[in-house]
Amino acid sequence: MASTQGGDPAPGDLVIREGTAEELDLIKDLWLDHYQSQKLNITLPPDAFEQWLVSMKPAYGRFTINFVAAAGGKIVGFLAGRVRTMPSYFGGGLCGYLTEICVEPEYRRHGVARKLLLTSFDWYKQHGIRRVESSVMLENHASQKMAMSVGLKPEQYLLIWTADSPESHS
Repeated sequence: MASTQGGDPAPGDLVIREGTAEELDLIKDLWLDHYQSQKLNITLPPDAFEQWLVSMKPAYGRFTINFVAAAGGKIVGFLAGRVRTMPSYFGGGLCGYLTEICVEPEYRRHGVARKLLLTSFDWYKQHGIRRVESSVMLENHASQKMAMSVGLKPEQYLLIWTADSPESHS
């Protein structure tokens, strides 16, 4: 899929395509920037990306997916996802889960994340998966709005408790 959308910040057409397991190594900086900019109640270990790679590569193309956005020969965004089994009490079957959607800052608000999402939905449908889930940070209203514009719907809040939070000592 190529974009000739006017106003793209760099020369060349934007291409959205399925990535390869080997290209996962190329998205390290984007992946790290993504998690360093999130307000998660988690401290990533120094080898977090390497651990993520170990979790992605063995099941690549079957239970893990990666789509890249490339412009001018450079990867400027990616989407990673997984396939998991729903519990039998929810009907069983396979469910997609989008784990990361990362886009270089200069390419944001140019439809890159939207195109990555739509491409992943096509992949999931082709593999018989009828439900896809994702998490978005509460303060990231732009991502929430964009995700809802392509059909994702809010279903629940993810609430987090940590043993070191002041409320846990009551």
